[in-house]
Amino acid sequence: MRRLYHGPVSSDSAPLVVMAGMHRSGTSLLANALGRLGLHLGHPDALMGAAPSNVHGHGELYAVARLNDAILAACGAHWAAPLAIESARFDELAAGELGDRARSLLGAELTGVQLIKDPRFCLTLPFWRTVFAGRPLVLLTPWRHPQAVGRSLASRNDFPSAYGERLWTIYHHRLAVAATGLPRLIVAHRSVVDESVPTLTAVVRWLAEHGITADPPDTTTIALDPDSVHHQGDRDLTDSEQALLADLAADRPRSPVDDPIDDPIDDAVADVFFGAVAAFANQRDHYRFKLNELRARQQSD
Repeated sequence: MRRLYHGPVSSDSAPLVVMAGMHRSGTSLLANALGRLGLHLGHPDALMGAAPSNVHGHGELYAVARLNDAILAACGAHWAAPLAIESARFDELAAGELGDRARSLLGAELTGVQLIKDPRFCLTLPFWRTVFAGRPLVLLTPWRHPQAVGRSLASRNDFPSAYGERLWTIYHHRLAVAATGLPRLIVAHRSVVDESVPTLTAVVRWLAEHGITADPPDTTTIALDPDSVHHQGDRDLTDSEQALLADLAADRPRSPVDDPIDDPIDDAVADVFFGAVAAFANQRDHYRFKLNELRARQQSD
């Protein structure tokens, strides 16, 4: 198997691949494959290692993931409880201490990096677009059937599957809003698993069109047995899910005011919503207030 680590590129003005997709959608799988094809993901000591839910590693920089968590926490949010965040709030954070932390990474962990990956980019991309102003960015988004994502999160995080599917919708909507104008490629998780060589060949060709060079793939690029992918979707995508993916792929604008966080929330989902921020106990009242406010608005409608 090819080695995962490749040295940094020489220019920090080169295009940067931002990989953003919903959790459990194959972001690690695709990032690690592209690392084996020559893209610099960061020094191995700076990358998240393997875990039972990601046995081949995450392909993700610790520092970036920690900073994304801090950005969300500063907004009263969490990766599993993504309250709507005004774009002006991201501008404030980018101009402050968190922005300084992000800019310091440009001269440290991110030096020479060609691809940065974190599912939380779906929620925090406006912050990073401000920080990376002046550097060309391209968006690479693996997607997986929402039902498969819901089932995978149920297995890993003990979430009800319906809650995982709700997160899928929120993440993709937020990404479609935040990524307006960025070159992007949407890649199906199932294609990466079932047809890895032709799928990666298409990704490598697309990267080349945007000035990013990677090696051609072969059958050793992805160390994955398709039978090891345990969670599948067994229903058709809904019309709204298909429209969301189509809008994201085609860079069709979506309005922030249509955020699916405002869709009706049942009690089972609400319980998970609160449980997701148990680590932020001092913010529980804030979340409860916000959710009650949301419910009251829906009832008045």
